[in-house]
Amino acid sequence: MLDDSLPIDKVEQIECLDKHMGSLVHFRNLNPIVSLFVREEIFDEFVELISSRMNKFIAIASVVYDNRHQDDLYKIEKRNPTVTAMKFRNSVNNTRVYCREINAVSGKQVIVCAIHKDKKNQKNQYKENNIIKKVAGYEFPKHS
Repeated sequence: MLDDSLPIDKVEQIECLDKHMGSLVHFRNLNPIVSLFVREEIFDEFVELISSRMNKFIAIASVVYDNRHQDDLYKIEKRNPTVTAMKFRNSVNNTRVYCREINAVSGKQVIVCAIHKDKKNQKNQYKENNIIKKVAGYEFPKHS
């Protein structure tokens, strides 16, 4: 939902990822209350990331579509409760995908907004806090 109190420099364009899931929709709830979107600007990069980490993405997407949070996969960021992080962590790298959760009449929209590769610390540092602030400030078109 658009917040009328914020100045809008640019409304970000998004694409619904649900329609691209194809055979992976078996883990989605039959009566979905959550839809997954991706900012068009990072769509290709996100698809490349999940293509290389499909098992992890399926685990994360299952949590998202069940309208839950699970600290080791998908968690709310303390700095801003409308921002969440998908955790694509393994022994080689620690990638975070920052999302914005928006409650709409039709249900919750989880919008993939930023990809942060090689997070170095367990706690958020200056760089992560800046990404969270930026993600919280994005404005999106209304989707039903």
